Amino acid sequence: MANQHEPGAGRAGARVIDAFDCATRGLAYDGEVPLAQFARFAEGLPQQAGVAQWSIQGAVGALGEPLLHLAVKAQAQVVCQRCLKPFAWPIDEETTLHLVRSEEDLEDGDPDEADLDGYDKVLGSVRFDVQAQVEDALILAMPYIARHDVCPEDAADEPSREADPGRPHPFAKLAGLKGQLKKD
Repeated sequence: MANQHEPGAGRAGARVIDAFDCATRGLAYDGEVPLAQFARFAEGLPQQAGVAQWSIQGAVGALGEPLLHLAVKAQAQVVCQRCLKPFAWPIDEETTLHLVRSEEDLEDGDPDEADLDGYDKVLGSVRFDVQAQVEDALILAMPYIARHDVCPEDAADEPSREADPGRPHPFAKLAGLKGQLKKD
């Protein structure tokens, strides 16, 4: 479901907008979409149960270029590559998209680089698919390799190691061998 907000007014909107009208009039839209509806995003991930909350705000840049400011928040389910347990990966992304009118404008310059102003170029239209842009933002926000900062097993083991001061350090014998080698 999406909502459109003109300055001073609010109306129901859709997932498809007139991107150039949004930018030139400074319109704002927001909504949420179940993560399970994003097929490209969910591919290779555990079942997704949450929603992606998004907002888009139209603007005109300093050089008159049409812009869309996109913000996306979600809690994606991923699998830790250390312990192989699922956990929630927080996504809180903001990006600014520079709308262009043709494929040729997209190809000006290096396609892997952002605009000179740091904006990503996207092909704007009167039938601009907001949900596709939200999905792209979600995909770009995912880690290359998902892992806990501290895996649950590691966190459970740490207090027991500290609680047993009589337990020798696992590398204590190596330190002793190193000392013997220096004497020889």
